Amino acid sequence: MTLTDQFDQRILGLVNQERAKQGLRSLSLSQKLDAAADGHSGRMANGDFFSHVDPGNGSRPSDRATQAGYRWTTVGENIAAGQTSPEAVMQAWMNSSGHRANILNPNYTHLGVGYAYLANDSGRINYQRYWTQVFGAGDPNPGTYTAQSDGSSTPSPSPNPNPSGETQGSGGIKGTNGNDELTGDSSAQTIYGYGGNDTLRGQGGNDRLFAGSGSDRVYGDGGDDYLSGGSGKDMLLGGDGTDTLVGVATNQQPGRGEIDTLAGGAGADTFRLGDSNNVYYNDGQNNTLGQADYALIQDFSQAEGDIIQLKGSASNYALGSAPQGLPAGTAIYLKTTGQDELIAVVQNTSNLSLESNSFNYV
Repeated sequence: MTLTDQFDQRILGLVNQERAKQGLRSLSLSQKLDAAADGHSGRMANGDFFSHVDPGNGSRPSDRATQAGYRWTTVGENIAAGQTSPEAVMQAWMNSSGHRANILNPNYTHLGVGYAYLANDSGRINYQRYWTQVFGAGDPNPGTYTAQSDGSSTPSPSPNPNPSGETQGSGGIKGTNGNDELTGDSSAQTIYGYGGNDTLRGQGGNDRLFAGSGSDRVYGDGGDDYLSGGSGKDMLLGGDGTDTLVGVATNQQPGRGEIDTLAGGAGADTFRLGDSNNVYYNDGQNNTLGQADYALIQDFSQAEGDIIQLKGSASNYALGSAPQGLPAGTAIYLKTTGQDELIAVVQNTSNLSLESNSFNYV
């Protein structure tokens, strides 16, 4: 068992010790929640941030649990940074009322533990060690297991910032692993499709729509909405308002092997084709054009203030014609050491410039 396997087991044991003192049932490790926790710790370490909200992709604790496949009725998260041992980070959490409340919440049944160590942590946020606990309940198949390796570790003294926590309660509209049709109302809502080929409609309000896996159709309708297609070949239509469209599941190999259709509708919309950690729709093959995975942006409008978000800088990309056999438009290519990689085809526009305000680089 590696050191980080031991960290998972040790933190689980410490959590259950504290719960036993209060007469609460023990938690079990969930492979799904562990993937969510592990991913967030890694992104904090490598993405130079310390927050429950990932600035690269906008995900929150409940979003990451959903993307990991955990069908929650309630979910919560504790994060911390700088502590060199499970005992130290647990003490910090127990000394904080909000984090203690998560640890002792009687409604939780499962736990995931994430730990990431970045030896050369020289960014704006440089605590070297990043810890995440994700708590949940509701999933009948949580993927329980013994331990999951998180990352490398070399203990040494580090700064100890105040840990932070967030609890996400029950709520939202949740589908199944089948083919669902889920519709919101005029209020701001969160809708989760999970598996299957789903249709999600936000209607009015500033909604957050997460399709999950499968070939899905996501409609934001009115309001300033966040649309996530997840894995699979999806169609996202923002509708009226200032919408954000993300065709992929951002936690692993985002966009690989899928072709997503994105249309923002009226308003200044953002089409995310990358975040601070990943270029989306990059298959990693430098000897092909990457025609099997790209975003098709149908209604990009500079006049409305639409923006395309990419990882890196303008010098990492090139514009050109779409490859033969694909829909016509301006193609965005990621430069590589071999064949440039197709990332997106932007239709109905001919005067794009990578140096213009139409592009945002992260």
